[in-house]
Amino acid sequence: MLNITYAPSQAETAQQLKTDLAAARRLQSLHKDTLIVLVTTEALADKDLLAQVKKADRPNTVIIPLLLEPGLELPSALNNGNALDLTGQNLSNRETVNRLVSHILHSAIGEKTRSRNRLIFGIVGIAVLAVFWWAISGISAGTVGFPVDEYNTEEAANLQMISTFVFPTLDGLRPRTTEEALHFPETVEAASTRDRIFLAGTATQMPIDRQTTAEAIDAAITGTVSAQTATAPATATPAATETPAETENSGS
Repeated sequence: MLNITYAPSQAETAQQLKTDLAAARRLQSLHKDTLIVLVTTEALADKDLLAQVKKADRPNTVIIPLLLEPGLELPSALNNGNALDLTGQNLSNRETVNRLVSHILHSAIGEKTRSRNRLIFGIVGIAVLAVFWWAISGISAGTVGFPVDEYNTEEAANLQMISTFVFPTLDGLRPRTTEEALHFPETVEAASTRDRIFLAGTATQMPIDRQTTAEAIDAAITGTVSAQTATAPATATPAATETPAETENSGS
């Protein structure tokens, strides 16, 4: 539960602040009773207000003094380390409200809890570093090694699968001559769907005679060009025709 105590002159401010804090979703997880004290000169002079603060000072209650005026000296009942100085700030401002919400949640954790969490994190960090150091030392000394036997077993199983299922099919499709290498893309396209992915990933055989390969490629290109030229339509120049006037002149 979240309560606000204040001097009579701060009644309107306290009501607006209570409305804004009630709308804050982050405070829905607040598990401790919280008392916010609007600290002003008038509030410090109010004996009833200070008595209410002392009455609320219990182990499961968090008291948060909000300093609204400069130069205020907190009494022992309010000097608990949870004070937040908001002097000169507009308490209805969204950023101010968010800052107050964060401060409330931080204060609700408690210094003892934060110290315990820091201790736990420190112990876990030391344990992680110790395990890391032990692993590095073990690898360096040879105590800890990589599972080479398992790697070799897995590699042998893969090679066995390739030699049993993949290689017999691909071996018959791989090119062995220059002519076959030239037509290897067609061979890949004509292969079955199951074998195509393996066949496309293999490298074509490099012919021993590079000059023969170059001549074969040139011959293939020349043949393609010749075929295209032969199929092109022939063009003829139309014959010149004599006009009637030219015929008459020639007769005379």
